[in-house]
Amino acid sequence: MTTHLPPSERFAFVYRGCSMVCTAEFVGRAAYRPVVIYRFGLPELGATTVPVIDTSCTTISAAILRGQQTAMLWINERTRHLNWWF
Repeated sequence: MTTHLPPSERFAFVYRGCSMVCTAEFVGRAAYRPVVIYRFGLPELGATTVPVIDTSCTTISAAILRGQQTAMLWINERTRHLNWWF
């Protein structure tokens, strides 16, 4: 059984114009799974859950950090063709 955490345990951020939310799901025995949600920012792509490969986190903060790293990599893959030099 998984349990969602309260809003205080979420981290929302914007990276390269994309709005993301990272949180963690308790999956038992002091184990947490990162949950990453893409909200908006890329053309022709609606809100979706980003797949997270590694789910072996022992704390909420570690799961959220892993989620943030995953979100940034996911965005980088989708914006590689754009020019981000200002």
